[in-house]
Amino acid sequence: MSFYENLSRVYEYVFPVQKPALDLLHQLAGFKTARILDIACGTGGHAGSLAASGHNVYACDLDRAMAARAGARPGVKAFAADMRTLASTPELADISGSFDLIYCIGNSLVHLSDENEIAEALAEMSYLLRPGGKLLIQIINYHRIMLGHLPGLPTIKNVDAGIEFERHYNYPQADDGIIFRTILRTGIGSADYQESEGQVRLLPLQPDRLLEILTTVGLSDIRVFGRFSGDAFEPESSVPFIAIAAKTDNKQQNN
Repeated sequence: MSFYENLSRVYEYVFPVQKPALDLLHQLAGFKTARILDIACGTGGHAGSLAASGHNVYACDLDRAMAARAGARPGVKAFAADMRTLASTPELADISGSFDLIYCIGNSLVHLSDENEIAEALAEMSYLLRPGGKLLIQIINYHRIMLGHLPGLPTIKNVDAGIEFERHYNYPQADDGIIFRTILRTGIGSADYQESEGQVRLLPLQPDRLLEILTTVGLSDIRVFGRFSGDAFEPESSVPFIAIAAKTDNKQQNN
């Protein structure tokens, strides 16, 4: 069983849906029935909540086990897909350019290899939005991480579920990204104890560069935050970096 398939089995215990994030997504979706796309959806906790509120929700993840679990949630149309080639995905072929809201959270964007791939993915997202549609991106604030060469993120512990998720950073070369090493322990204190390790390279994308790329792919009216609750972004102290942008409406722009 792959690391991510193993993680998908306990995903909700490691990364439970956070109310501030959900509140912001509902706010951006609005009261009408919106067409929404959750990119790198994990097991679909956020997508499921939006679908339960009556929105038309699509969700995708590169990992098939994650996508399958998301698709088991009522009202969520989930599928496996690469965020760099979303517009050519069969499930989206007839509805490109019509999404009211697209979001990619959980630090997923920086799993891509370089800034060119980031631009490709964001261009796909922009293409899928309707004019005036909104995009929400959340990554870790890598200005803070790189400034202090931090050793990692706090270990996530769910005592009731018997789960721990360790998160460590290694810095192999100055321009070679960050090696993100994780250790997942399940069944702690029981006969079902298991431990699995994962390792992936992350691109330490700086907030300013993300904003520049968002602009180049046709997005505007960009707002930034340091928390989903709406706190101001502080480059040296905010843990996440959150950007909300809108697809430029060329008709309005030309009037």
